Amino acid sequence: PSDQPWIRGMQEEAFAAAGEADRRTAISLADDILTKGGGDQ
Repeated sequence: PSDQPWIRGMQEEAFAAAGEADRRTAISLADDILTKGGGDQ
C-alpha cells in the first residue's frame, strides 16, 4: 500500500529524530508486517 500524503511528513520527521538502531528496528518490523501480514493480533 502506498503512503497517505498526510502521514508522509510525519514519518520523515520521526525517522530524522530517531537513532540508527531505532530506524533499523522500524524497517525490520515494517518488512515483517508486509511479508507476514499484521494487524490480526
